[in-house]
Amino acid sequence: MASILIAEDEPNILKLLALFLKSLNYTVHTAGNGREALDFYNQNPEKTDLVISDLLMPEMGGLELCRALQGRVPVVVASALADKENLEQVRAVGALDFIAKPYDLNVVKTKLAEIFQKLNK
Repeated sequence: MASILIAEDEPNILKLLALFLKSLNYTVHTAGNGREALDFYNQNPEKTDLVISDLLMPEMGGLELCRALQGRVPVVVASALADKENLEQVRAVGALDFIAKPYDLNVVKTKLAEIFQKLNK
């Protein structure tokens, strides 16, 4: 099964999403911010098929993380700030997709299935 790296600064949200993804049989790695996620990816690129990153985090947010990864791994950005400006910024930095918060777990499940189906073709 695919391996997902989650970058999220809110511990309860991180735990909930990680448990949910594990229940779907994904291998899950977690980071408390974009800097930690980038460090994990740089040390373990083979262990990361997809990154889900919060938009706004201390040290390094989702946009900066996406720029730093430079397309080496697909990134999905998540945020409660789903306005047009943020969506345009997410697309401009090369993110694969966007997920609105609060998470609707059915939407997350469906979106990830679609993403991995596209990536595996």
